[in-house]
Amino acid sequence: MGEDEQVRVVVDELVAVKPALAAGNVRPYSLLTHDLAFDPGEVAELADRFRTGYPGFDLSAWLAHARTSHGDSVGAMARVLAVLRP
Repeated sequence: MGEDEQVRVVVDELVAVKPALAAGNVRPYSLLTHDLAFDPGEVAELADRFRTGYPGFDLSAWLAHARTSHGDSVGAMARVLAVLRP
């Protein structure tokens, strides 16, 4: 799966958890906790959704690392998930 396809998968999951998001307004550089304003409950729900399709992906651990390094962007998450499920 290419990066663009993986970004679409991430966006679909984000919108499934937070339907108020307009998929067309979510960009690869959108930050999950800042721009998209995911609260802890939504992050937990998203983590559950990803745990099913990406058993090796720990969203909470990734967020903790991403926020202190490169940022928790949609594109960064998509790149990590692409490695876990090419």
